[in-house]
Amino acid sequence: MTAPPSCFAALALPSVPAIEELQGRLPPELRRIHPADMHLTVAYFGRIDPALHEPLLDALGTCSFGGVEVVLDTLLPLPAREHPTALTLTLADGPSREAVVVLMTEQRPRLADVAGVPPEVRGLLPHVTFARPRGRRMDDAKRAAILAWSDAQPALGARVTLGRPILMRSRPPGGPGPHYEVVSPR
Repeated sequence: MTAPPSCFAALALPSVPAIEELQGRLPPELRRIHPADMHLTVAYFGRIDPALHEPLLDALGTCSFGGVEVVLDTLLPLPAREHPTALTLTLADGPSREAVVVLMTEQRPRLADVAGVPPEVRGLLPHVTFARPRGRRMDDAKRAAILAWSDAQPALGARVTLGRPILMRSRPPGGPGPHYEVVSPR
């Protein structure tokens, strides 16, 4: 039996030319994230029964968040500089970022309850992942190259409009194209 796909609530990212340009300058140690996969995670549920997709879609449909224009700002290696597994863009401080934090704060426990999973305990750090290290092995030279490139990049300063929260899930591995897909109502 195949494990169910990973599932999460997210704010989809439209095409952002400034990110595409940034990805075009990635050093060989990094690979770009497919544009269709870029998103801001609101709540992560893990591998849940697909029967829960409809109740989650219903819960997302009652969310009062209608969208917001944010500024994709500083590059940040996550989860830590000591072992970067993702290069991300944070949101610039201000009312728009605060609106996203409020959305995450209010929706994470409610959506986790619907999904039947414990609420997330990770801190609230709204961000968009745009690149990941190539391969699984991280040595000192690779880490140094990734951090040197990241540290040399100025803040992006790209304005982007994030819409209503959507439900996304991972696609079966091995295929071409995006790694995630939007879950639509039946």
